[in-house]
Amino acid sequence: MHLSMANLPEIVYRIGVAIPLFTKPDINGDSSFAPQDLIACTQVCRTWYSVLTPLRWYYFDDRAKYFQKVPLPLLQANSRHFRYLTLSSPVALRSTLLRELVIYGESLIANMDLLHKNPQLESLGLFFLDDIAYREIQTALDTTLQLRTLRVFCGRHPNIDHLVQFISNNTQLQDLELIDIAGVDKCVWTRPLMHLKDLRLNTYLSTSPGLVDLIRQCPNLESISFHARFGCPAETIARNVQECCPHLTSIRCLEGTSHRNRTWLLCTQEILLLLAATPRLVHFEMEMVELNAEISDALVAHAQYLETVHIYVEGMGDTLVHGGKILALCPNLKSFALASACNAWAPKDGLALLEQPWKSTGLESFWLDGIWYNGDRDDIAGDYEDFFEADPDDLEKDRGGCGVVMNQESELKETGKILSRYGWEQKGRTCSDDHDALGSRYANQLLRRLLQRVVVMPKVRGVSVNKFNFVKKGSSYRRIAF
Repeated sequence: MHLSMANLPEIVYRIGVAIPLFTKPDINGDSSFAPQDLIACTQVCRTWYSVLTPLRWYYFDDRAKYFQKVPLPLLQANSRHFRYLTLSSPVALRSTLLRELVIYGESLIANMDLLHKNPQLESLGLFFLDDIAYREIQTALDTTLQLRTLRVFCGRHPNIDHLVQFISNNTQLQDLELIDIAGVDKCVWTRPLMHLKDLRLNTYLSTSPGLVDLIRQCPNLESISFHARFGCPAETIARNVQECCPHLTSIRCLEGTSHRNRTWLLCTQEILLLLAATPRLVHFEMEMVELNAEISDALVAHAQYLETVHIYVEGMGDTLVHGGKILALCPNLKSFALASACNAWAPKDGLALLEQPWKSTGLESFWLDGIWYNGDRDDIAGDYEDFFEADPDDLEKDRGGCGVVMNQESELKETGKILSRYGWEQKGRTCSDDHDALGSRYANQLLRRLLQRVVVMPKVRGVSVNKFNFVKKGSSYRRIAF
């Protein structure tokens, strides 16, 4: 029987893999499984059904609502098609072609065979409740030797000697994350991790100082992330990076903000040591008490390389002034975020970010969070008198003779004029939300002048001020999240 080109299995398969299985990420980066288009294509004819049905089962996550109503027999029958599997329940599956496996709790023991039957695994996430579960699957782990990505969480002390050996045996490993692994005083590594580029030590390093030695085994490391809580050995991290990781370009430390305790943040001297540990810093994300002159000068020393600067502060100081300096002196900056833990900045102070022209003409995303938006707070910040004065530059003049937004819907309308003129729009939360309203004269100025600056910048896709998000139409902007 003659087959048209559209019915050739090879052509149908190529069509199928080009059909998105997930919704487009929203402004927070979230997406959901949505195979409706692929399912519709399976109804074209028998050939399309037989070729495309396996693609529908490439992704499976038993925590997702979409999959929770799938009958168990149907699930097990189609488990042979799984390529990317997340499993949290003890269900026996028949998958032998997995590329990625994320497995939790009791399902670890029930599905040890998945490790034996999938030696080709490239990505593995293991989440143990205790060391007993880890001991149960040690033999199965020994058959997994081709990993490129590994995430390990253990609520209690695992067999660290075996874990070290397991990591070392995966010589092609590029991405490693160790989560809440405690009690590691010393590690003996049998071989260096020559291909490891991204290391995330998301644990209390003061209770596991041996993990810091892992840095010395990664000569080609490009990115490191770690906690700053409970006596983080920042000086040792900086020394290890400086001596053993000449290619490091990314430093991230943003895990302790929920504790709101300044004593757990790195001090200025520790941050300076980290900034001096690499000759070429491209991405920097850090929580600190304040962005001061010393830290901003150390960042500007990397001005020709910096593409990402995300800073979260617990205090006030002159953070906004020094943030403006970074924007003015770093020509290759693509993503900039400055956030305060307690909405500490008066709108008038926020104007410091705009005092100088920004040299970063390639900026793509900008987030400022922590501008106080209530007139009563302006009194504390020192600009209460101006709160009731007319603002000759306000978007809407002579509204009752004051610079206060009398009607927030009107303010949204006026802001919208700037946005629509340059093909922008507001996404998500709007200015009609009481709690985050920018309500004073200087708040209006700050928002207006910020938008007037960024909407004409050629590569900016989105701007966030407090909870308000402004996006260039047609762009895929993801709100920066700490």
